[in-house]
Amino acid sequence: AGADVCFIEGVRTKELLESTVTALAPKPVLVNVISGGLTPSFTSSEAEAMGAKIIIFSLVSCVAMVHAVRAAMQSLKKTGTDFTSAQGMDPKAFFQVMGLDAVVEFDARAGGSAFKDI
Repeated sequence: AGADVCFIEGVRTKELLESTVTALAPKPVLVNVISGGLTPSFTSSEAEAMGAKIIIFSLVSCVAMVHAVRAAMQSLKKTGTDFTSAQGMDPKAFFQVMGLDAVVEFDARAGGSAFKDI
């Protein structure tokens, strides 16, 4: 039993990360970097050079999504359509990107036809 990885949260300095890695060796250390968070905005290369074995950026997709949704809503409000923000993605392409092909196939096998025309 025991930990496979040490998850270090809120490392406030380079020196603290380095001393933590040393103290916990040989266990690998995971550091969580969030822009504007407690941990300085280390790059993955910088954190790796300090000894971290796993570097995560846990809000990167969520923050990007917030900005994209805001831009899409502003575009919809301004233009009255979603044509620009859709960037050519129709419902079928959306379902594929989201990994919903299996759901569409299941619906068809169950006799459904909701997705037949997309």
